[in-house]
Amino acid sequence: MLLRRAALLASAAGLTLGGAALTALPRPAVDRCPIGGPAAILAHANCGAALSDRINPAQHNAKISDKHAKLSAANPTCAASNWAVAATDPGDAINGALPLQMESAHVAFHWKPGTVDPADAKAAAAHLEYVWSYFIDTLGFPQPHCGDAAKLKVNAYIGVDYGLTGGTDSLGHMGMWIGPGALKDRFGLAHELTHALQAATGRLMDSPYTGWMFESHANWMTTQLPEFRDNTHCSVLLKQYPHLYYGSTRSRYCNWQWFEYLKDRHGYDAVNALWRNAPGKDDPARLTADPFTVLRSNMGWTQDQLNDAFGDWALHNANWDYTNGAAYRKSYGGYDQTTGPNILAATVLDPIDTDKRRYAVPEMWAPQRWGYNIVKLNPDAGQSRVSVTFRGIVQQASAVTKLPGLADEPDTIPPPASDWRWGVVAVGTDGKSRYSPLQRGARAQTAIAIRPDDKGLYLVVMGTPSQMQKIRWDQPYYSIYRYPWMVELDGARPDAPAPITGGHRHPNGGGWVGPDAKVAATAYVGPYARVLSGTVADRARVEDHAVVSGQAQLRDDAVIAGLTVLRGDTIVRGHARAATSMLGIGEYEKGIILSGAAQTIGDVEHRGGQFDKGVSYGFVDQDAAKDPKRGADLTAPVPEVTAKPDYRWIP
Repeated sequence: MLLRRAALLASAAGLTLGGAALTALPRPAVDRCPIGGPAAILAHANCGAALSDRINPAQHNAKISDKHAKLSAANPTCAASNWAVAATDPGDAINGALPLQMESAHVAFHWKPGTVDPADAKAAAAHLEYVWSYFIDTLGFPQPHCGDAAKLKVNAYIGVDYGLTGGTDSLGHMGMWIGPGALKDRFGLAHELTHALQAATGRLMDSPYTGWMFESHANWMTTQLPEFRDNTHCSVLLKQYPHLYYGSTRSRYCNWQWFEYLKDRHGYDAVNALWRNAPGKDDPARLTADPFTVLRSNMGWTQDQLNDAFGDWALHNANWDYTNGAAYRKSYGGYDQTTGPNILAATVLDPIDTDKRRYAVPEMWAPQRWGYNIVKLNPDAGQSRVSVTFRGIVQQASAVTKLPGLADEPDTIPPPASDWRWGVVAVGTDGKSRYSPLQRGARAQTAIAIRPDDKGLYLVVMGTPSQMQKIRWDQPYYSIYRYPWMVELDGARPDAPAPITGGHRHPNGGGWVGPDAKVAATAYVGPYARVLSGTVADRARVEDHAVVSGQAQLRDDAVIAGLTVLRGDTIVRGHARAATSMLGIGEYEKGIILSGAAQTIGDVEHRGGQFDKGVSYGFVDQDAAKDPKRGADLTAPVPEVTAKPDYRWIP
């Protein structure tokens, strides 16, 4: 969790990254956030203490078989000087009450007597000094105070009600604010030290387009440590929801594979230079800086070349073709159809003309900026070659001319700048990938030779707008373009969910119903929808690719559509509607009820609560039900910038 120069208040809790502000405060002792797996990482606030999965001791001495990527000599020779303890902000009474107890070469530890085991502090100090040396001396991250005669240590304030937070205080001094138990969290300590180092650069701090990167980069840096090279942490979320725009606020801790790709292809300094070369604290450009523009400039790329790099990265993700790819493949699994957490990882196409093998990406599955679809292809028996003809649905202008003024909307609506990168990846029996040439634009065709013993064949399509599109922290779904597309296949068909074992097709709509599900004859289950279990009663409708599972209930005239997955004990009733494109509703939280005229739309991360009105987007908690800026007073969804696609084949 990042802290940026904010006063520390004992009652404050969690992370808020809104607009140009980046502030975070220690959490109270009671932590309602989950501590394991992706759920621990997704929360909008209050989850700093759960930044690391708990590491098996056997992993602490894990070896890495791969060589380091190319290291750069970009770090200058820094001025030699002793490192001193930075004064605590005089206005910070809470942390000022924590006396200095111990120092290491670069860290000063403060705690109240009797609250910390000195042995834990010594072990944490040794670990932090190792991490400091590894990040700066081995990986080449910019050294704080490099040109300064006065060098100030990181202040580590240890409070009994603190979680895990790092960054700088209101004086600009590096700091960490951690609980006594966090001293044993080696992953979490490295993550928070990264935040202190990031903040010390003074860059990428004051822009609404950069918040996601602090968390993503901190987790990536931590996984570069030898003991964590095989720890993928929560990064499976990028595999599970690849169609969301890259840099999504929703998966900010869990989408660092792009940095790994840059490192593999261009060396560590391709990543480090983002922090070294971004506009500095005295440059007005810092207020609108974003890491992708900085990267494009650093690499000397055009927008097309940047898009090519992203497209190549997407192809790599079909088989996780990285230096450390074996660890990713083992952790993430494949792209077979599933009803578990990976249910949206492999895109399922809708038929346009089955006889001609023409298919389209479902409207809500279409990729956003640098989001991508992976479609598993099943070759025809005896086929030695598969060809793909691609058609992108070009949108010339935004479908709306203005936005309603809710929280975190962009200042202006950019043009769609429709463009794509795509290709086909075959994976041989030896586990090695073969790529078709990377394709560009709205009209293209390619082919790939396949072998009888290939283990997998994948179509990968990424939305790559031809003009730079900056996306704000928590920018609402309706204001972000999607880039729909169609294909014609020769020699293969797209994979799709199998019929439910023991189930049947519902007479009203034709969708599959599982043997343990209760579905009324008056309800509707669309042809691509599924009811695995749970209850669909009355006149309720399950549309598009929506799924009902667990003990979820859909009642009255309620509707679920898009890619919505109802899980757990979630109830949707009345005239409520859910049309989501990310996490299952009830994936992590119990007791969610949507009733009345409530709606929830798009990349929803539902963190619990009961709603009977309003239209909610993005991060959804009970507070959203009372906040007009988060859609509490809406009676209908906001019209989207993305036009509804016309899926008629383009000759």
